[in-house]
Amino acid sequence: MRYLVQHKKAKYINFLVISLCISVYIYLVFASVLRYEMGYIYPDQITLYIKGNPDEFLEPIPLLSLLEEIHIYLFINIMLFLILFSISFRTFFPDIYKVLFGSAGLFFILLESIGKLAVYYGFTAFSLFSSVSFFVYIFIFFFINSVNLYCFVRGKIR
Repeated sequence: MRYLVQHKKAKYINFLVISLCISVYIYLVFASVLRYEMGYIYPDQITLYIKGNPDEFLEPIPLLSLLEEIHIYLFINIMLFLILFSISFRTFFPDIYKVLFGSAGLFFILLESIGKLAVYYGFTAFSLFSSVSFFVYIFIFFFINSVNLYCFVRGKIR
């Protein structure tokens, strides 16, 4: 990605970055819809999904399945984080905001995963952290992707 962004004179670079930004929007929407349809977006739903409910005959999720799910989500979201911020570093957006949003995005990605593990081990209050963290890092990614798209459409890249 660095090679593509550094050679801004090439005509296909804007097309590639704009296509990537559009596909990131699609991913963020589908990730949110998937979480909603799975019944895994609100704190009480997260607790019910992880801990189960014997009255409704819902079994708790096994630890290995939870760890596998966390591993997959961490991998996908950190790769998306790296792609978005490798493009963001080439824009004229102030550096302090890049570092601030980057740190916050990474923090909330990790907080969501830690919240799920804490719920599994009995700290059900962490389901709120997991739910809020999901919404916050989706918003941060949406914002950074919008800034990247704006800068590439307007030609404000280094």
